[in-house]
Amino acid sequence: EQQQSQSHTATLLEVAGEVGLDVEAAAAFLETDELEAYVWQSYGDTIKKHDIRAIPYFIFGPEGMWSPFRPDGEEEPIMVNGSGDAEQFLGVITALFKRMTGLHEHTVSR
Repeated sequence: EQQQSQSHTATLLEVAGEVGLDVEAAAAFLETDELEAYVWQSYGDTIKKHDIRAIPYFIFGPEGMWSPFRPDGEEEPIMVNGSGDAEQFLGVITALFKRMTGLHEHTVSR
């Protein structure tokens, strides 16, 4: 919901505290490699079970809007991880609309 990465220790410890776990014990556990083999096996099993071949990553921008070879100051694309929610995608569409029309005060209503 808050789109924080579960790969960051701080995020995991925050969640541990929120659900009533001992944060110090959780921090100590995260410093070990205990269950590492189990986690990787579970990850691999999930990918196979659901036939996952890639995680989408969306790059938005009008054609020709951006290139790493263009001069500084050019508009860069807006990128969204495939796990982005509807609000993120609406924000991207709104931002692109503003760029393309020059309407910086315009907002998209639902």
